Amino acid sequence: MDFSLNNSMVQKQLNTITPKMVEELKILQMSNIELENYIEIQLTENPLLDLENNEDSEMAETNQCNTDFYNEYEYYIKETFSEKKDFTEYSSAPVTLKQFLLSQIREIIIPDRNKNTIIYLIENINDDGYLNTTVSEIARDLKVSEKVVRQSLKIVQELEPAGLGARNLKECIWLQLLRKGQVDDNITNVIKNHLKPLAKRKYNEISAETGLTRDKIIEIHSIIKQTYPKPGQGHSNEKMPEYIKPELIVQQVNTDFIVFFNYEWNIDLKVNNYYKKILGAKDSSKEVNKYINTKLSKAMEIVQAVKQRKKTILDVATFIINYQADYFYEGYMKLKSLTMKIVADNVGLHESTISRTVNGKYIQTPKGIFELKYFFSSQIETVNNFVVSTNAVKKVVKEIIQNEDKSKPFSDEEIKCILEKKGFKIARRTVAKYRQELKILTASLRRVRYY
Repeated sequence: MDFSLNNSMVQKQLNTITPKMVEELKILQMSNIELENYIEIQLTENPLLDLENNEDSEMAETNQCNTDFYNEYEYYIKETFSEKKDFTEYSSAPVTLKQFLLSQIREIIIPDRNKNTIIYLIENINDDGYLNTTVSEIARDLKVSEKVVRQSLKIVQELEPAGLGARNLKECIWLQLLRKGQVDDNITNVIKNHLKPLAKRKYNEISAETGLTRDKIIEIHSIIKQTYPKPGQGHSNEKMPEYIKPELIVQQVNTDFIVFFNYEWNIDLKVNNYYKKILGAKDSSKEVNKYINTKLSKAMEIVQAVKQRKKTILDVATFIINYQADYFYEGYMKLKSLTMKIVADNVGLHESTISRTVNGKYIQTPKGIFELKYFFSSQIETVNNFVVSTNAVKKVVKEIIQNEDKSKPFSDEEIKCILEKKGFKIARRTVAKYRQELKILTASLRRVRYY
């Protein structure tokens, strides 16, 4: 064997990630609120980084990658923002409770006879989440039957947050525990008849009147204490973002959908020319030049990364909205199956980049505010050999459960049969999977006796 040393040249292709690419990926995956905070810190630490003066800039600058499309509808976009409209639903101000509820009912199939009543009910829910009026008063005001009002109130009470639309504290607590599947006859009895002594911890008194043990009363008290007496404050029992600031807005003009950045939020950065002029000046020391060069390099990376982020988000969002155009025309049953690969192939980016782009980015649409990743889902086949989005099927499952008789809730097998009658080919275990993803309890835990 020859172990002698010799020189040879081998050509290899290596993927290297530059600091510029790292900065672009980091900024791309940020939500707009995270980006806002990041930029605020960078503006403080880097004197060469500055905000563009947006007061006189054209909105077209936010749509550089879609200039021709923007120019065609420039009059419409400017008109949209020139009017003094209330954009609090997607600005830095918190979304109001009424806005939050109205955005939910846009996604629910509601009988025509109930629509006006539901909106009227929402208008009469106070900031704490309670209904300010009675069923009979609403029936009289709207000239509808009390049955229609009760049906409409039931729909409202199934919205988020749980406990909303209650007429008193007892009903508010009961509705929240019902949503969690924790209601039984004992809890219902305590809520209905013994809530005041329970608040004063008169466990022995309640035990004597109900026949329940003291430990059982304490257990029930512990369960009740997990509810919220004012469910409207905070909007949800789950950890939802209090502030939703969509970066993007989609508007329909004739048969076209225009996607553009929210002008109220838009951020543009530039390099501060004052410090650039100092660079290389005769009276500048080496230390000063070195400092400015370092900061200049970082500032340029951030400016470019923000511009690239905007271009990528707009490209991806424009494709998604146009791909799902039928959804906006005809409703969620027309939501198409969409994968990261489909978007990646059409916009010329990697799937991982698409994932970073759609995560945590919100868009204001004619149907409400959505995270971009909402429009992604796999598909199932119908009996007519059509395919529909799994998200659409989940909506149908949720509606079936919402409209079931709570004293005789549907099993997963029964839901499967109902779906088959509607034309969906779906297995029982798939129904169970969708139900779990929707955070809906099993039939046995949903079964209740109303008080």
